[in-house]
Amino acid sequence: MIAEMASLPKSNVTYYFQSKEALYKSVLSNICLLWLQAGDEITEDNDPALALTSYIHDKLDLARSRPHGSRVWANEIMGGATFIEEFLSSTVMEWLNQRATVLECWMDKGFLDRSDPKIIFYMIWATTQHYADFESQIVSLNGHQPMADRDWQRTKETVSRMILKGLGARTA
Repeated sequence: MIAEMASLPKSNVTYYFQSKEALYKSVLSNICLLWLQAGDEITEDNDPALALTSYIHDKLDLARSRPHGSRVWANEIMGGATFIEEFLSSTVMEWLNQRATVLECWMDKGFLDRSDPKIIFYMIWATTQHYADFESQIVSLNGHQPMADRDWQRTKETVSRMILKGLGARTA
């Protein structure tokens, strides 16, 4: 059924994924790796305001373009992260610790107000993924219309401005 829905021969799916669990884990890691790559500009040498704005905008763009991936991820997390615990405790934890160190460096230099970097990332994730995970709520409250391009642009500007303002972000 999966091969049929993907318009692929069954042999292709079974060659690359020996089980449904392997396919499921691949879907989960794929969406998360896209989210992590969105944070590539969060480095000590980059301007904090620009890097965080880019990250927030990219995460919102992924919420818009890949909402199903976010929902699968959210369901896995709410179900106890049974299939991705190892991925979380290795790949995601390493990424989070590295980026938290960058935020701490920016705080030490006075570019951001002192806050817990991990909580900052949790807040960014919750806010950006909300637009995918709760899309039906947003559509319903938007007069049963999906958000237009201008709505998405306004959302990206508002979310990034609010988070940066809350962090007291100043340019490097």
